[in-house]
Amino acid sequence: MNLIADTDMGFDDVMAIAMLIALDVPVAGITTVGGLCSPQQGARNAIALLQRMDRTNIPVAAGSASPLEGSNAFPQEWIVEAEAMLGIELPSPQGKPTSESAAAFITKSAEAHPGEVSVLCLGPLTNVALAVQEGAPLKEIVLMGGAVRAAGNVDAAPDAEWNLHIDPAAAAQTFASGVPVTMIGLDVTNQAPCTSEFVSKCKAISAGSAAGKIIQESLDKMYGYFFDPVTAAFAVDPSLVTTEAMSISVAENGKTHAGMEGQSMNVGLALDFSRFQEMVSRAIGSSA
Repeated sequence: MNLIADTDMGFDDVMAIAMLIALDVPVAGITTVGGLCSPQQGARNAIALLQRMDRTNIPVAAGSASPLEGSNAFPQEWIVEAEAMLGIELPSPQGKPTSESAAAFITKSAEAHPGEVSVLCLGPLTNVALAVQEGAPLKEIVLMGGAVRAAGNVDAAPDAEWNLHIDPAAAAQTFASGVPVTMIGLDVTNQAPCTSEFVSKCKAISAGSAAGKIIQESLDKMYGYFFDPVTAAFAVDPSLVTTEAMSISVAENGKTHAGMEGQSMNVGLALDFSRFQEMVSRAIGSSA
């Protein structure tokens, strides 16, 4: 598996990345995009995170700070909290991002391994849209974003989901790229609430590695649901999620709609939440 994690480095992104490392998934790189963190601060945090997990061999590339179109943004208080990574123990980063941009890194990686590189998108789709504009020969894109049958989660645009709302133009271009896409949206992640009971159970597990400890630290920072961790779990084991082929289009406010006029992709609709919880518990205890 050649997997690149494209992330805006929120707390659920951190948990998702730590899960991948704990479960010994070979991550080929981490690229950062503007969203809950600036890509520059997100890259610094990602480098520190990898340093703590003894995975400094994984390159980090900083990407686009602004949407392809428009000026949608997360609430400033969310950004301040995510950039500070309060509650997550991070060392002072010793490395630096690659000299190439995130989109260039994705494209170069895909060209080196045509049809073998998958991108796990945990934030707005700006970087991956720029990469597919360059013709990056990706195997697939798995993204956390969108809402088809579920309600949205953006107060200013009640039908929209945050990641697609930030850069709907990038989402539309990504969907139209011809690269196979699987969308793990609110229809699935709303089935994965972060309950106090599960958090307590996870914290009672003896962490087998730094990655497991990071997962435990991240649990206190979840915003109600396991958005990105569910998407990472799907990348590890697709059988956790029931998907259906649909034609999907993106509205201006970042809402995804099923309809004949859209692009064909796999859309997640149902989650085996019990097995997801088992995967999180296993990741915490893993010594990888």
